[in-house]
Amino acid sequence: MKEIKYLLEDYLSTETIFRITNSRILDGGRSSFYCEGEKINLWIRIVDNALESENYEKGYCPGGLYINDYLVEINSKLEKILIDILRKAKLPVDWYEKSLDEEIRGMNNMGELEEYSIKQKINFIESENYLRLGKLTKRI
Repeated sequence: MKEIKYLLEDYLSTETIFRITNSRILDGGRSSFYCEGEKINLWIRIVDNALESENYEKGYCPGGLYINDYLVEINSKLEKILIDILRKAKLPVDWYEKSLDEEIRGMNNMGELEEYSIKQKINFIESENYLRLGKLTKRI
């Protein structure tokens, strides 16, 4: 997959900043972020609110971190790169201008809410629960 090859071989030397232009919270505890870079675009998907006993379409497993539909190995270089991309990603300016119908967790606009969501996903990937799910699904 060209996206993975680029990230592993070129990303760290180019310091590409990605823009998150779309995000979705999906059934089965999945969150997806569409990231656009200068040379590649990719989906980062995280399954963080899943039940261990559920079956998942396309093999999405509890605690899984994906680039497009590729399951990323726990504690790998690629995992660290994806965390870095999410930490540094820029959001569209107009997301900060879109008011929420009601205040959520002290946030009043889509940009603040998305920043919060990204931080929550990063915290999950760096948590003991992520490692526990990795053991449960025999990925570590």
